[in-house]
Parts: sequence; C-alpha cells; structure tokens
Amino acid sequence: MKFILLILFWILIIIMPLPVRAAEQALSVSPVILDIQLSPGQTIKKDITIANMQSQPMPVHLSPEVLTDSDEDGAFTTRLPETVRMASWIRLVPEDLIIDPESNKKVSLEIDIPSQIEVGGYYAMINVTPLMPLTGDRQQVVPTIGIVILSGFGVPDERPADQRVRIETFSLGTPVKDPGENIGLTLRVRNTSLHHFSAKPTISLRPLITGAKRTDEIPEKTVLPGRIRSWKQTLTNLPTGIYIAEVAVSIGGGNIVTGKTYLTVLPFRKWLPALAAAIFILFLLKYRKRLRKALQVFFSGR
Repeated sequence: MKFILLILFWILIIIMPLPVRAAEQALSVSPVILDIQLSPGQTIKKDITIANMQSQPMPVHLSPEVLTDSDEDGAFTTRLPETVRMASWIRLVPEDLIIDPESNKKVSLEIDIPSQIEVGGYYAMINVTPLMPLTGDRQQVVPTIGIVILSGFGVPDERPADQRVRIETFSLGTPVKDPGENIGLTLRVRNTSLHHFSAKPTISLRPLITGAKRTDEIPEKTVLPGRIRSWKQTLTNLPTGIYIAEVAVSIGGGNIVTGKTYLTVLPFRKWLPALAAAIFILFLLKYRKRLRKALQVFFSGR
C-alpha cells in the first residue's frame, strides 16, 4: 500500500504544472508615445532608447505591429503588419539586440511613407519583447512593453470643437446621494473627426447655494478617430448640499467641450423615518373625521 501511494505521489509531481513567477520590470523605453505628422513620400527617422533594468544581459526583439483599440477604456491591441497599414512602413535597425546589464541602447526607427496615402489617422506599435530564459524550475513571465506611434495626414479639422467631439455620457449615478456615499463618475467622449486627439477632462462641483467649489482632474487619454473613450472614477467626501456638476474636456489648441448635470447630497436615509412619520401624521390630521367614522363603523359593526 505504501509503495502504491509513493508511485501516485511521484506521478502527481511529474504532471503538476511548473509554478509561474512574475518578473520584476525588465525594460523601459523612451519615448513611450511618438506623435508625428505624415507627409507623402517622406522618410521619418527617430531614435528609440531601450534600457535594461536587470543585473544580467538582456536579449530583446523588436517588432512593428498594427495598433487598434478594442474598448472604451483605452486598452490598445495589436495585430501583425498588413500591407496597407502603417506597420508595414516601419523599419527597425537592429530588430534583435543584447543590452548589457543596467545600461541602454538606441534603435533606429525609420518610417517610409508612400507617395500616395489617404487623409486620416495612421497608428502602429513597436513591441519590445525581452527574451528571458527559464530560471531553474520556474518559468518567468515577462510582459512585452511597447511604443505607440500616433500619426495623421491631411488638413486640420477647422470645425468647432463641439462638432468634432461629443460628450456621449456624463453621469454621477443616482441624482440623490447620502453624505459619505461614494459617487461613481462615468464619462464617455466620442471623436467624430478624422484625427486623433488627447482628451484631458476636469470635473468641477459647485454648490448651488453656498460653499467652496471642488475640482477633480481625470487622467488624460488618447481618442482615436470615430472611437469612444470612457472614464470611470469615484468621488468621495462630498458635504451635504445641492451641486451643479460640470465637466470640461480639453482637446488641445485651447479647444474645450463641456457638459453639465446636477447632484443632491442629503442624509436621506436618516431623514426617511422622520419624513414617513410626518407624512403619516399629516394624513391623520387631514382625514381624521373620515377615519373616526370608519373606526366607529368597524367596531360597532354597522
């Protein structure tokens, strides 16, 4: 019996998956975002700096990929290069390199723009992948980092900001909150133009009667053409009062789009029993004669 248990133990050890260890930050890149303007037939040259944060040499592979954003929260996804996409215009020299411990190397980035391109935005990502070996019996998981390339071709969109950008949603949840209750902010902004832009929202809460104005800044995000970008944030510690909530979304060049909503912060749950009692008393006072007569009929049976 002991022999059978020993055999089963070693079988479990053999088939058990190896533990996966998350690695510390291995690499850093600069710049993280390249924002450039395209000109047909032009060759754009830039330098990328890749730093090895580890105490051992780091083999690295670079690859250009098509960049798309798949959700409103701003998460970017990539696909392999396509002939009509910007990723196919990119050359990296070198694509494979070894970086010495705690040092950095430069990589030459060249973008060969075709002589004829359509008006609009062009986007790509340079994936920088560390090639980490297995260490002992543990498999290291090293995340790929990247450089986002945002570019466009065409004349600037001269339409007013509110025609190029639209606030789809500006909500603070239910219009009445209790003091101390978290306030869930939801903001959704749509880009209706042919060019990307960087959106920087600012939220202000102004008391309707009296009190100090409160301002909250929200992280900046890039909004690609025809896409919606969303923000979710929690506001706390708002005193009792009635507020005018305004959002101002800056999209660069002094252009701002705005939205407005209202919010009431009252101790509603504490006041609810007293309010219900007051309504009940008013009801009794108003209909006391009818109630007295109804009770007399009920108890007398006639």
